[in-house]
Formats: sequence, C-alpha cells, structure tokens
Amino acid sequence: KNTQHLGISFDDDFNDNSPKLPPIYVTPDHESEIVYSDLLQRLMIFINNMRGFTGLWRQHVKLIQNLTEVIHLFYMPEIHQYLVPMLVEWIWKGNRETKEASCELLAKILKYQHHSPSRDELLNIILKEMAHATNWMQRKAYIVFCKHAIHTLSREYFKKHFIKDYI
Repeated sequence: KNTQHLGISFDDDFNDNSPKLPPIYVTPDHESEIVYSDLLQRLMIFINNMRGFTGLWRQHVKLIQNLTEVIHLFYMPEIHQYLVPMLVEWIWKGNRETKEASCELLAKILKYQHHSPSRDELLNIILKEMAHATNWMQRKAYIVFCKHAIHTLSREYFKKHFIKDYI
C-alpha cells in the first residue's frame, strides 16, 4: 500500500520507529508548516540513525556540510537540541575532517541562533568543551572553530566572546 499526504508519498516498508500521530486536517495556508514539521522529524530520525555508524565518517562529513549550507532555513531552537550534542560528540571523537565540518556548522548555528538561552548554552559549551579543555586536541578544535567563527559571526561578537581564549 502506497499512501500520499500533502504530495509526499510513503511506502509501507518505511519504518522510522516513531509514534504515529492521528491524521491532522489542515487548511491550505498552513500546509507548509505541516510539511516542515514532518521534514524536521524525518531529518532528526535520519541523523540519529546515521550517528550510530561510526565508520561512516565520510557520510558524516557530507551530512554536516549539507546541513551547513541549509541551516539558516531551520528554526534554531528546535534543531539546536538535536544537532549540538551530536556535533560536540563528533568534535570529541571524530577525525580531522569531521571536526572541521562540525566546527563550521557550530559557528553557523551560533550565528543563526536567536533564542538567547540556547545561544548562551551553546556559547558555554564551546568555551567549556573546547577553549578550556584539558585535552590539547579539544583546544586545537577551538582554534578550528575560531577560524570559521571569524568568517561567520560579527567582529564585535567574536572579540567579546572568543578572542581572549583564542589568544
């Protein structure tokens, strides 16, 4: 059986292990919000499934690069809770390419995060986990992060929050 909702078809063999919600009747002017919500849910399921395969670092890097290109299209408080822990984990455990891509995406998330508590939390994570880390590899990752942050964030914001630890 092949079903179609809002122009998107789903086969019966698609199993995302998520709880199924009852059908929602939507007016045409709110249809794009439902499509976005469904897309976000499927993206987070895909990311969580892919995250478990540690040997697929090339796919991880490609995923992060693709997310970096389109991250400005997402509502940051929703995506923040899924992506930031994953990126911090990949900075800790990933290879050089994974760390580089994760640092670039963290800088973009910090730029587009307009929810103040989430932005402050992310800033504290970056400073605690990278700048003030006892591991030299994490401090090196902070330098890589700063390389991307200087091109992404405003000069004033970079000076205020990152320059002291960078030097």
